[in-house]
Amino acid sequence: MKISGSAVSSFIKKDPVLVFSLVLAAMTLPLRKPEPEDFDFDVLILLFDLMIIIGAFSELHVPDYLAVRLIRKCGNTRLLSAVLVMSVWFSSMFLTNDVALMTFVPLTLIVSRKTDIDVLPVVVLQTLAANIGSALMPMGSPHNLFLYLHYGLGFTEMVILLAPFVCVSSVILFALLLKEPAGETKTTQEIPETGSTAIIGVYGLLFAVTVLSVAHIVLPAVVFIITVVLTLLLKPGLFRKVNYSLLITFVCFFIFVANVSSLPDVRDSLSVLLDTPEETYIVAVIASQIISNVPASILLSGFTPHAGALINGANVGGMGTVIASMASVITYKLYTAEFPGESVRFLKKFTIYNLIVLIPVSLIIYFTIWRPENAGSISQSRMRSTFTPHGPASNRKKKQKDHIRLMKTCDHDE
Repeated sequence: MKISGSAVSSFIKKDPVLVFSLVLAAMTLPLRKPEPEDFDFDVLILLFDLMIIIGAFSELHVPDYLAVRLIRKCGNTRLLSAVLVMSVWFSSMFLTNDVALMTFVPLTLIVSRKTDIDVLPVVVLQTLAANIGSALMPMGSPHNLFLYLHYGLGFTEMVILLAPFVCVSSVILFALLLKEPAGETKTTQEIPETGSTAIIGVYGLLFAVTVLSVAHIVLPAVVFIITVVLTLLLKPGLFRKVNYSLLITFVCFFIFVANVSSLPDVRDSLSVLLDTPEETYIVAVIASQIISNVPASILLSGFTPHAGALINGANVGGMGTVIASMASVITYKLYTAEFPGESVRFLKKFTIYNLIVLIPVSLIIYFTIWRPENAGSISQSRMRSTFTPHGPASNRKKKQKDHIRLMKTCDHDE
């Protein structure tokens, strides 16, 4: 079967992030065979569960109901935008950035159907809000939770480390929000009736249980089984509405990071590049732009004792390109699923807004926080013994030895 050039071009334009992740994974596959530990199954399960739950709410017209009520309550578009953006900013601290976006971006897209408002700026600001607000709590994002546990930090210590980033970034975010037009919000639609209250209640409880799994109170595998069984019984058609391309995108990034981190030359280079807090910060910001801050955090954490610099670099680096944060990829997928022909427009707007925040914040954090006396290296005694969760098992002992050798060198230099 022949595939035309126009079909390939159309596929790339429709989903460039998926294509990019597929290319990265394919380029590194010859290096080694993927292994189960390469993949963060908890993240994949969480995304699947949320897509099922949000799909159920959509079929039951819950977002439509909330959207019309919200439009009628807010007197102008600026207030409406502020409510939508700040809901994400606040909830991301407790629900994680990806869960907050999976919850509120669909609601914003429903608002676009009910009004003539261009919601693209709002969706982009919601993405920034998720990446900024989630940094204030260790459980707010996957990379922060990983680094928090990896370096054995205290809760207060983690909050203090990221408070400057959150404050500076939030000021710029609010300034961008104030630039939104304050036109009147109008809708001629009546408040729609929702579907079965009982089924809404079931999926509402399922959402609550999913949040508990994010907090590590309930095992993700248990939530996955409950989600699949309930959906098979109540709404089996939801399985066809899952955005499987998003899951494939995550899988491809996991493969790429595991393969690259297995290369001895990469490990040796990283040990040299991450020698100081300043270098660690810069490398974390740049690496996040290319492979996303979650994989970058996992990859770099095995080669540096400078926890504070890596944590700040990963959070600052979460802004910028659309793949700098996996949460941003989620927003991109949700928006382009609603507006298939607007992927290029989304990427342009997203990049402009992100650079407006990234450039000043990255410089402010670098020049005000990462002076040598404030660098915050974490001593060897505070490091977790298992510091590299990904990569082949045969490489782990070598990585641990390399890491301990690096730690001793840093201690000797000091």
